[in-house]
Amino acid sequence: MKTLARQRGPEQASSQGQLALLKSLNAQLDELVTLEAQVDCEEWIALRARAVAAVHHHNTVRRRLRGTLLAIEAEETETQRCRNEIDRIKAEMRGIELERDAALSIERQAVLKRDIELLDRDWEDLRRPIPGKDGAAAAIRNLGFLKPLVDLAESSSHIFDLIDEANPLLPSPLHAELPSKPKRLDEIARELVEAMPALTSAIESIRQRLVREEAELSGRHKQLGDQIAAAKEGRRVLSPNVQAMIARLMAVGMKPRILAEMVDIAEERWASAAEGFLGVDREAIFVAPEHCHPATDILARERAQFRRVRIANTRKLRSMRRQVDRGTLASIFQTADPLAEAFLVYRTGSVQLAASKADFDRPGRWILDDGTYDDGIVIDVKEPQDGLKLGAKGIVSGAAIAASEFAAVVRHLEAKREDLRVYATIRLTWSSSTRSTV
Repeated sequence: MKTLARQRGPEQASSQGQLALLKSLNAQLDELVTLEAQVDCEEWIALRARAVAAVHHHNTVRRRLRGTLLAIEAEETETQRCRNEIDRIKAEMRGIELERDAALSIERQAVLKRDIELLDRDWEDLRRPIPGKDGAAAAIRNLGFLKPLVDLAESSSHIFDLIDEANPLLPSPLHAELPSKPKRLDEIARELVEAMPALTSAIESIRQRLVREEAELSGRHKQLGDQIAAAKEGRRVLSPNVQAMIARLMAVGMKPRILAEMVDIAEERWASAAEGFLGVDREAIFVAPEHCHPATDILARERAQFRRVRIANTRKLRSMRRQVDRGTLASIFQTADPLAEAFLVYRTGSVQLAASKADFDRPGRWILDDGTYDDGIVIDVKEPQDGLKLGAKGIVSGAAIAASEFAAVVRHLEAKREDLRVYATIRLTWSSSTRSTV
């Protein structure tokens, strides 16, 4: 038994040593696993940080790209608007050229020829000064009465100097005595004949101008009278060409409306700036989308009669954006019409309301409530022409302006008609005096 115990002692000691070694290895393995787990965790944290940074960079690039695309779209929209404005101005210029070419009608030319023939006979009568109240002497005196009506150009002034020199040398209209210094009178008569074309041209220019101005004032007098009557009946005062186009469209079965009738101002302090910015667009004519092309055809064919008239493209407007952004000029308008709303969003939706001129240093287009407008690179002041037109206040404002202009036109018209009466009286006296000497 003792021998067996002694044999087991070394074996048991060897097993215990191996067990201790295995435990040590197991501890080292556990430590290695822990270290590998820490390494994996640190690598995962580094990868996640890189992924978060990449996502942040991606989002930043996307925001910049979106802003750049919006800026490009705004620039393209503004470029197209400028092109449309250039086309409109060119169309107006063509209309004005057509009006200028049609100014001298055949009937007017015939009247001018008859007047020139009468003046030719008057010139011939001046060659033979004859004493007496019905002779050429009286004709020379009568020429002096034209001086207030003729612009004193150098040639006309020379003619009137000759007449002033001849007056004391002419015989009395009540006596048949011969004139004093007949040789000098003959010389004056010859000089008058030579200089008469200049006076005739000046006289005819005055007559044409007086007739033209009287006709223009008469037309404006009637237009203003119609506008004042419309305002008294609660109707809006519109530009004559716009009124004519509305009547033209109604005559072919359309139902035209204008923007000023469809829109009101929600914030009164912005009224002047808003109307100044819209300008002629306040009288833009709206028709049903199916009538848009026929109405445009009428405007194109008859542009000479309807200058500065605008027709809204309702075919496009019915599918255009109507969302009004806060803080823009479009937000101060009120309308229940979807076409008018789309029109205003397109025209004013990109113009931001400025609190002060400091906003002009920021990107975009800005406008102050006093009408000062920054289109991005140029600053000007928008003022409503012909008063306010939008909403109910537009009717009152338009009536007041029309009444004020009506009074001024009446005064000018009276003055022009008086000038024409004076011209006709003097010319008739001159013509009858000179013809009686033939």
